[in-house]
Amino acid sequence: MNNQNDQTDMPEELSYTKDDVSKSVKQKRYKDGWYAAMIETNTPKMSKNTGSFMLVQTIVPLKNANDASSKGPMVVFNNLTLPFANPKVKDHTPPKTLGICHSFLRSLGGEVAQNIPDFPKKEDGEFIYNGEGISESQLQECREEVAEFTMQYLQKLWKTPDLIENYSCYVQLVQEGDYTKVKRFRSELPEGENTVPEEEWFE
Repeated sequence: MNNQNDQTDMPEELSYTKDDVSKSVKQKRYKDGWYAAMIETNTPKMSKNTGSFMLVQTIVPLKNANDASSKGPMVVFNNLTLPFANPKVKDHTPPKTLGICHSFLRSLGGEVAQNIPDFPKKEDGEFIYNGEGISESQLQECREEVAEFTMQYLQKLWKTPDLIENYSCYVQLVQEGDYTKVKRFRSELPEGENTVPEEEWFE
């Protein structure tokens, strides 16, 4: 019977190949493209560099949309900077991230999206808001209403961050340097786009 701990089998020297070195430092990362995904964790934090408030999220791709049991093997970190001023930081002003935050919340669908209307859009020459036509003079008022709903929900998430944990959406992942980042959130895949096949997830 062979003893795996038999010290007589110890080599005098350890060896390695260039391929061993290459593989040991190569990072496994998701290929650029669209993925069904789930918000796994959502944690309020303050940026050490700028003093801005953030929701730091771990986002995990799903093999099957809306199926939490089909999670991929790695998470992607996303810092959602919030459009609020930090009164304790001198000269700090609200970051211009309202649009990004609104898009993120709308992408989650369900009760979250129901509480936050979309911005007015122009369709066939007419401005539409909440399914109804509005005049151009009403645009600013409607936009401010959307901003108000968005900021109120962000305030709620700051106090109760787990409200959106386990919510699913679609994310576009891209490589920036050594990191994988979320470029866009959507409630549905954009027209003409497909999710990256599971067998092609990793580069």
